[in-house]
Amino acid sequence: MRLHRSVRTFFQKRFKKLASFSIIEMMVVAGVITIVSALIVANVRAGQRQTQLRNAAEQITQLMGEAKSRALGLVVFEDAVPRYGYGIYTDLDTYGVGSNKKVMLFAGRDDTLTFGDRPASMVQCVSEPTSGAPCVKLIELPPGIVLKQVYTRNQFGEFPATWMHVRFSPEGQTVSIRKDFYETGQTAARFEVAFENDLDTAKSAVVKSNGEITIQ
Repeated sequence: MRLHRSVRTFFQKRFKKLASFSIIEMMVVAGVITIVSALIVANVRAGQRQTQLRNAAEQITQLMGEAKSRALGLVVFEDAVPRYGYGIYTDLDTYGVGSNKKVMLFAGRDDTLTFGDRPASMVQCVSEPTSGAPCVKLIELPPGIVLKQVYTRNQFGEFPATWMHVRFSPEGQTVSIRKDFYETGQTAARFEVAFENDLDTAKSAVVKSNGEITIQ
């Protein structure tokens, strides 16, 4: 009888130890799973945000590509081939709230360095304006994403601009890059897109004076 009680007591203690050990193990495993899950979710969200920015930058590079294709293909617009090709234009603040979300594809009918080939409006696409460049297409960046800044590059470095004008010539691969009325020596233009609530995370659509278009 005493032996039976001793054996039972022994196994009860063993089971208690095993049960306690199993609970601790489960808590550790659950903690590890929680941490790993949080890291996976964070990485997925970061990847999604990068994809959103890249898609926004691709909107601009596609517009650049369309302007280049139209210029080299001598595409007719409003019954005539634009003498100075096609280009894209954006303005960060001249046209009011929302200007930093829009990029325009225009027909180059004027080669002046003044407002001649700036669009009459960035609110709507005006194909036959009384002044300014005729609009071919006007795109708007996705909700929550804006044009953070536009830049030009030359031999001295990279410089921000208020507005940016890139025009593809119908003659060869010549690209005219103009910012704030200045054109001389510009070798590239960069359109930087970012989240409105996180301007530190950004992607850029870049066009070089030789016609090369990339995303950075």
